[in-house]
Amino acid sequence: MEKVNKCTPEILKFSLVNTCKSNKQKRIEKKENIVVSKQDSWTTIDNFDNFDMKRAELIQVAYNFIQFENEYEKKIKQEKCHDDKKSAEIQLKQLDCNSERQQFHLTACKKLNEQNQTLVSIPATCQQQQQQQTSALFHIKNKEKDIINYYNNILPVDALIDLFNLNNAYKTQNRELMFTVSSFNNPESKFVMRNLNTNTTLEFIQRLVKSKPHQIDIGPIYEKVPGKLMKNKVIAREYLIDIDLSDYDEIRTCCKEKNMCQKCWKYAALACQILDKEIRAYWQYKHIMWVFSGRRGIHAWICDKKARESHVEDRIDITDFFSVVKSGNSKKRVKFRGPLHPLISDNFQLCLKFFVNVCIKEQDLLNDLENISYFLEQVPKVFRQDLLTKFKHYKTSLQRWNCFLLYYEKQMNNNDKNKLNKEFVAECKYLVEEIVIQYTFPRLDCPVSIQTNHVLKCPFSFHPKTGKIALVIKPEQVELFNPDKAPRVDEIVEQYRHSSELSESAGLHKFEKSVEHFKNILIQIKKDEQQQQQEK
Repeated sequence: MEKVNKCTPEILKFSLVNTCKSNKQKRIEKKENIVVSKQDSWTTIDNFDNFDMKRAELIQVAYNFIQFENEYEKKIKQEKCHDDKKSAEIQLKQLDCNSERQQFHLTACKKLNEQNQTLVSIPATCQQQQQQQTSALFHIKNKEKDIINYYNNILPVDALIDLFNLNNAYKTQNRELMFTVSSFNNPESKFVMRNLNTNTTLEFIQRLVKSKPHQIDIGPIYEKVPGKLMKNKVIAREYLIDIDLSDYDEIRTCCKEKNMCQKCWKYAALACQILDKEIRAYWQYKHIMWVFSGRRGIHAWICDKKARESHVEDRIDITDFFSVVKSGNSKKRVKFRGPLHPLISDNFQLCLKFFVNVCIKEQDLLNDLENISYFLEQVPKVFRQDLLTKFKHYKTSLQRWNCFLLYYEKQMNNNDKNKLNKEFVAECKYLVEEIVIQYTFPRLDCPVSIQTNHVLKCPFSFHPKTGKIALVIKPEQVELFNPDKAPRVDEIVEQYRHSSELSESAGLHKFEKSVEHFKNILIQIKKDEQQQQQEK
């Protein structure tokens, strides 16, 4: 194929279609910066200032990307090519797999790679997975002294009492508490104690030291003291949001189930960024407290008086508003049938940038058959086989994403000229937006938000499996927060004993800053409600 130096998008488009059909085309395997002229400079989606751009500009990015590949095809061919089979063998030697299932998976990948099935990628090493699991180990049965010390001297009990009664707006003893404790006969087993309550700081500390709970959860505020054998009415409960990364398992490739790393934490950070902004904008709520769950998620407590005394119907309205990614067994969970709601259009630029930088580049979501199959479930059935065939000619997720954009635009243009396919064009009008939103938008645990009797982890308690403390985080700092480096209860206690020798990066300092932020939230709630009372 002749090298293309300069061409219009129309000529380039024709060339690209023919290029995609060629099985002999070699793709760029090196990560190197290549200088091109300003006229032919390669722009990326990240460089767009906003998403008011025309769809043609988005497609132009794909044209430029493929043009970049074609112009340097000749250069790449002249260089020494890395044999796929040898490359796979080198990677396999570096893997330290103890599981027979993982060994079988690797063998299958190697075999398919030898057959030039480039859609199959080598999985993450077992050693990396073992390191993640080892770092999360926390043997609570060996930490009893540390737990007692933490409850006695470090836990901000006074501030928690203010949270229980919302600065004396309610009776402290009417707030339900729940403890998870070890069985006396069998320390390995645990049981739950619900309908607990406390009245004073001293009483709360004594109860904690006596029970030594592995986990503390906070429930609603009742009309009467909580108890098992009486009918009781919930009079106040903060509106809660639970972002659990296990709900992202179908789209995150780095971890699954209970595991989490800094890569997939970015999904929680994006959810926090969107929700915090939109809750303040649409409902004018001001007092939003974000709490790290201690393991694989983040919780939002909306503490405004109107929010905590809202009825179930109001909570359903808010929850439905943000539940853009619908739950269910269907793999396609987002469908837009009319003009985009401002919630979507206002956040699409942010989501698109995240999709390219995190989902495509970091998560590498189009680099194996399983994830490609999930992606193809988001597009019309008539597109799937063509796209799967075209994807085999590309090696990276970014290349395949741009290939999809080109293919999608071509299909829309062809069908738009045919009056018989107007319905199909209308059905696919927001396909790109639907895909991006499905992979990026917040995923709420709806029952936690709707049910007023739901309990949620107490701020500054610790997770029984990881020992990590549920820190209160400023929303603007969630993206920078590293859950792997979150302070553990035993580390905090040890640092508390030697506090004069600590550096600024120590976990105890992070803990103290978090407590200060927590207290400031409670102070601001009190000020605002006193002002509202005076205005009445």
